[in-house]
Amino acid sequence: METTVLTVIGTLLGAVVTHLSQGRAVQRAAALTGAEQLRRERISTYSAFADAVDEYRRARNARWYRRNGGRAFEVTHRMHEARDEAERERRPEADVAALASFTEAAAPGVR
Repeated sequence: METTVLTVIGTLLGAVVTHLSQGRAVQRAAALTGAEQLRRERISTYSAFADAVDEYRRARNARWYRRNGGRAFEVTHRMHEARDEAERERRPEADVAALASFTEAAAPGVR
């Protein structure tokens, strides 16, 4: 009888320990999944922002072309003929530098 009671107690104790350890494993897995999902969302958001800044820079360039004469396609096609090349080049360089700064600041959040 004592052996039976000890067997039942041992079985119950094993079930409780297994239940607790599996619960912790599930919690850890959920936390890792959540962290990975957040990382992916940050990468997606940062990429979308970088694309928007790049598109905005292109739009500003197109506006410059329109303001300085000719159709946008023609002026873009003849970029080397721009009247104020220094000004046209300086603005995109500043945008690229700002985008690089943003990327550097955002990098720790996606590693």
